[in-house]
Amino acid sequence: MIRLIAILFIFLIFSGEVFASKTVAGADFYGTWSTSSSALYPKRQILKLSPDGGRWTQIDDEGGERAYLLSKSDIAVEDDLLIIDYKRPNEGFRLKLILGGWSIGENKNIFGTVYMYQDRGEGLSLFNGIPISFKSGVESMPPQIFWAFFSNAEIEHVETGKVKELEDGLKSVDGITVSESPNSTEYSLKSIGAYISITKPSHAAYPSAIGVRQAPENPAAIETAGIYEGAEEDFKEYYKSYLQDLERQKLEAKSYMEELVKKIEASEVLE
Repeated sequence: MIRLIAILFIFLIFSGEVFASKTVAGADFYGTWSTSSSALYPKRQILKLSPDGGRWTQIDDEGGERAYLLSKSDIAVEDDLLIIDYKRPNEGFRLKLILGGWSIGENKNIFGTVYMYQDRGEGLSLFNGIPISFKSGVESMPPQIFWAFFSNAEIEHVETGKVKELEDGLKSVDGITVSESPNSTEYSLKSIGAYISITKPSHAAYPSAIGVRQAPENPAAIETAGIYEGAEEDFKEYYKSYLQDLERQKLEAKSYMEELVKKIEASEVLE
């Protein structure tokens, strides 16, 4: 059976072809935004904007937060462009964001560049420009437990108890969906297009976990990660077979979505 999450991955490829989009402009820029991709560290950033000011929050890999308060004068909306110009008080530092984007239904996406300035003795000078993009809301922002899991190496041997600690943490995540199979328990978070599958004691690779998510930089691709406590040979064999099965499911899902798009296009022609 094709996994729902695999279908979601492939659906993202075709969604732009099926649904009409419109430009984000004016008051559409106000609200809450979270990064969908960022070359600026830290990768997770949240913008909360209003006509009266806002807040720019950065979340590091350990879950720590640093916030910049934005005054009304720091935020400018010029038709289809959002400009955020933040100067750190009493310091020779400036961040300037210039963003534009589009919306599909209730989903809005903006992208652009964050320009970085620093005082090198002769006033503020531009020294870098880094691409960054945001989605509306914070639902697609990976919670800390998912972020930490996928931030690790692709495969990592961990100390005894780490897999149970991971599973206990997953159970407490808001919006998590739990499904069971004979050899594993799967914890899915559809809002970020990711899941983590944890083996049961009956499995040869127990205790271990494999995670799959939509690649942040490429919606058409996926990323995987894994941790294990037992024998390396047992886990690598399991990991290899898991990826092979996942690839088969991706191909099936792609075929399914291609047929769906054809049916939608055909129905539009008939109308």
